Amino acid sequence: MKRSFLTLVVNTIANTSISPSQLFWEVGKVNQMSAYGFIGAFAQTMKFDGSVRDVLIQTVTEMREGLDAKKQESLYNQLGRLISSFK
Repeated sequence: MKRSFLTLVVNTIANTSISPSQLFWEVGKVNQMSAYGFIGAFAQTMKFDGSVRDVLIQTVTEMREGLDAKKQESLYNQLGRLISSFK
């Protein structure tokens, strides 16, 4: 059975004390290109129902708020485009 990246992340986070935003920030600090896979996992957010969708949107918003708009400009802008698509 093939597991999605998002399922793997959710299961890993459930067994640790790290938040999805913290994981994203750590990956982004080491290698911004690697963080794009993390962003892509949220591309289908609007297909989820109410409360799940709200949590996913909140997580993406937190991920963006934790970035430096200049030092991590590419990730910051990519998350901005993703957030815009949620409307």
